[in-house]
Amino acid sequence: MSILDAIIDQSITVAVDANINNPKLMRQKKKRKENNQMGSKATQNKTISI
Repeated sequence: MSILDAIIDQSITVAVDANINNPKLMRQKKKRKENNQMGSKATQNKTISI
């Protein structure tokens, strides 16, 4: 695994942890997903790859 891959992986993990610990932030992101279908698809793909 390259350094860049490790950094990206860690960033995604931190973002997921922040969402779990911050329900208000999750609700805001959910609203944004509904407003931007392309964005929600990209987010779902990232979540699956974790």
